[in-house]
Amino acid sequence: MSSRPPGFFPDNVRYTAIPKIFLSDLLPKIDEVAELKITLYLFQALGDKRGYPRFVTYSELENAPMVLKGLAHLAAACGGSATDILRSGLDQAVLRGGFLRLKMQRAGKQEDLFLLNTPKNNRNMEKIIRGELPVHPDHTREPWQPQSLADQEENIFTRYENEVGMLTPAIAELLKDAESHYPSQWIMEAITEAAVHNARSWSYIEAILKTWEKEGRGDGKSRRDPEAPPDASRYYEGHYGEILKQRQRDR
Repeated sequence: MSSRPPGFFPDNVRYTAIPKIFLSDLLPKIDEVAELKITLYLFQALGDKRGYPRFVTYSELENAPMVLKGLAHLAAACGGSATDILRSGLDQAVLRGGFLRLKMQRAGKQEDLFLLNTPKNNRNMEKIIRGELPVHPDHTREPWQPQSLADQEENIFTRYENEVGMLTPAIAELLKDAESHYPSQWIMEAITEAAVHNARSWSYIEAILKTWEKEGRGDGKSRRDPEAPPDASRYYEGHYGEILKQRQRDR
């Protein structure tokens, strides 16, 4: 008779779906255990959800025994609490670009919703913020209201999504790298300037930052007089010029 121990997984084991692009593009870049655990918890929670759009709330994660138990040893190691690790892991997962965070409120109470970062969910977030798509985080009939767009934790990542387009994992990584080299305010203003000139690409944004780094920015504001019409000719010089000329050739 075999002495082999019984299998750890039952024969009818259930599976949690994980996007292949996560395994190929995001997983190799994750170096924090908290972020990895929270990401896996989010995949499981979203996979178990029904309704439209699918989201998981911060309260659901905070009150899930499995989540808190899984973070307890990390909290003990760093001298914090499991909820501290939870918040940190969620922040990292959102900044990595795999998930979206939407801030809601009702009767003075706030709630964070987390959605998978897909083009459809980006559109859903815009509809929710505009009041076109009601959501009920606590499954009651009374819908929660989104916080204003200005209160949705605007940073370099949300500014990119609002001004340029979908925040892909690759772009999120480029933004994180840029933030280690340039002030966040520079990056946000460079994103806006690129959008103003209808040059919505990371290459153009990076060119603006490199030009500011080389030539200086003085008071930290854009060199262009906001009251004057854009002078297109100056954008055909230096770093900007090469990018615009390439854009013209690619059309």
